[in-house]
Amino acid sequence: MSMMARRVRRGPTLLLSDVPGRERLLDTVRLFAPEARVDGGVVWAGDSGLHGPVEVTPKLLRQARLPGGWPVLYVSSGDEGLVGGLAHRLGGIVFAGGRVLPGRDADHHLVTVYLARRPDPGRFSELVSPYAGGVTHTGVPGMDLYSGGRISALVRAVEGAAPPAVGAGAWELTCDLSETAADPAGAHRLALEVGRTALVIAAEFDGVPLDCDGYRITEPRDLLPASLTV
Repeated sequence: MSMMARRVRRGPTLLLSDVPGRERLLDTVRLFAPEARVDGGVVWAGDSGLHGPVEVTPKLLRQARLPGGWPVLYVSSGDEGLVGGLAHRLGGIVFAGGRVLPGRDADHHLVTVYLARRPDPGRFSELVSPYAGGVTHTGVPGMDLYSGGRISALVRAVEGAAPPAVGAGAWELTCDLSETAADPAGAHRLALEVGRTALVIAAEFDGVPLDCDGYRITEPRDLLPASLTV
């Protein structure tokens, strides 16, 4: 097995159906790391490098035991969230450890809004109720839980370092939004509601909304698969 095949098989590797334009690729990566740049043909997002595009030749396909039907790949030297978000937004899949990783489920729309201050519970409830299906607020020391018929929100102190996508700032709290109950029949519609809720919260309380891969959300449709956004 060649060195390239070993690297591709280890991953995380992004598999695509075609080569995205460099500007499109870089613009998308900058939703994950605003300071992303191209250096020596490698897209750098913080400490993570994205190497490619690499043509999937029959030999590479065989040696790395890749799934068929994906003629282009990029190999990452860092954060799995980087390639996970690209797969979601560019219509690809992620291969790592010799297997295809599960993609984002249709009902997996967890969103986190980074906040610099605690929202007033009354104003927060009023703001999100139209999207969440009404909310009930429960406050405990260091935490606020808003339970709605469709969407719930948990506001608590930031754990660990803030992701690159939020930029510099005194981010002290996170607001995690999730579906209260899975709705397979209306999963995409509910995803849009989660996205709208996140953007409304961010606008009102000067926050930054990120998807589950750490990519900045600019519109609700960012939470839908790429096949539904073209």
